[in-house]
Amino acid sequence: MKTFKKSLLAIAIVAFAVVFSSCDGEKDIDDVIKSVTGSASFTLNGTNHTMPSAVFVKNNGKLMITSTDTKNYLVLYISAASTGEYELGLGKNVTDVAGNIGDISSLLSGDGNYLAYTANITDYENATVALIGSVNFEEMSDSKVKGTFSATAIKASQITNLDVTDIVALLTGSNLEGEFEAVGKAF
Repeated sequence: MKTFKKSLLAIAIVAFAVVFSSCDGEKDIDDVIKSVTGSASFTLNGTNHTMPSAVFVKNNGKLMITSTDTKNYLVLYISAASTGEYELGLGKNVTDVAGNIGDISSLLSGDGNYLAYTANITDYENATVALIGSVNFEEMSDSKVKGTFSATAIKASQITNLDVTDIVALLTGSNLEGEFEAVGKAF
């Protein structure tokens, strides 16, 4: 019995050392958690938001990333096959948007590349939707996507009536920028 107790104590000490030595220097506990749950952080008009989870699904060249802290939601839906920069909304600048204004319904139908933030998932009308912007994917694998985004956004309720004469809305929209690291699956 004495040998068994010594063996059990030795196993416990080795297990303790392995668990805690795996987090020294190379990765702290936050990095370990992020590798399992993902994360997103962004600024909307000067207010910082941090979301402790971000997940993705990729299928047939379409990528959807969702991030939440259970009260706030960030959604990125985009056609993206590999790393690099992609347009959000209707273009990268006001000139692009003016030329693509006829495609405005794509932001509401899910056919285009969009980024949206809402503080209440049931209140889509007050969601902030990227109208001008880009996302840069720095890393893209079957289990992880990582990148940054920058956009000028407006309220979803403004989209349905937007036309070329509303260029001022584009210039005075909300600034939305941040980064994400999402875990998930590509099919």
